[in-house]
Amino acid sequence: MAKAAILEQVGGLTIGEVELADPAPHEVLIDTKACGLCHSDLHFIDGAYPHPLPAIPGHEAAGVVRAVGSEVKTVKPGDHVVSCLSAFCGHCEFCVTGRMALCLGGDTRRAQTAAPRITRNGGEPVAQMLNLSAFAEQMLIHEHACVAIDKDMPLDRAAIIGCAVTTGAGAIFNACSVVPGETVAASTRYVDDIDNAMEEAGEFLLAASEGLIPAGADGFTGDLQGLVLGNVPARTYEDEITLFKTVGTALSDIAGLAAAAAAAEVEDLGIVLG
Repeated sequence: MAKAAILEQVGGLTIGEVELADPAPHEVLIDTKACGLCHSDLHFIDGAYPHPLPAIPGHEAAGVVRAVGSEVKTVKPGDHVVSCLSAFCGHCEFCVTGRMALCLGGDTRRAQTAAPRITRNGGEPVAQMLNLSAFAEQMLIHEHACVAIDKDMPLDRAAIIGCAVTTGAGAIFNACSVVPGETVAASTRYVDDIDNAMEEAGEFLLAASEGLIPAGADGFTGDLQGLVLGNVPARTYEDEITLFKTVGTALSDIAGLAAAAAAAEVEDLGIVLG
């Protein structure tokens, strides 16, 4: 038996006891040690995302492997692991073409005719949310839904790798196509006047692209015009930091950054949000 935060009905969680089945050949039983609260979990809890109930939310977790199925090759008991909501089968059209994140995951779930992974009250099925259900003392998941990590890494930090870190990394490397060594503009400033932010950002980068902001402005010693247009690399580490601060102040939000890039005719401008 394990305690879990169960979504009985839209609007709130109830602490209750559930029973997890023995691991099937490709399944892993994990003692959950830490779990983050992702906004997607809140969408399920408040009903914005419909889901069969009762269910156990939670998908951003880390823990220690307790037991493994007979065919598991990727982890072993005692391993520290992080969960992954994008479990992959390894042999579908998407997997064999290197797009495992798009796997529909049919083989990573139990068949409808098989016994459920999670039950309560002597056999009542409890739905497994995103094939993880990490708001519980234990998780029973497919072996491709977890990855072993260094045991020296604190599990409460490791937990966010399962969603927050990979989401951010995916946005940087896939959506923005940013690679190591590139100069980027970043901002964490909250903006409530989008139109003003767009105008401010556009004016700044347009002026920089036309060479109207001279070298030395705001302590910047490199070629700001060339940097904005992507023609030259930053000359010094200090220039990188100053550019980050200067452009980051002007580019206050994603809409402002897009407008600024258009105004400056920048076709390949990396975006980092954090």
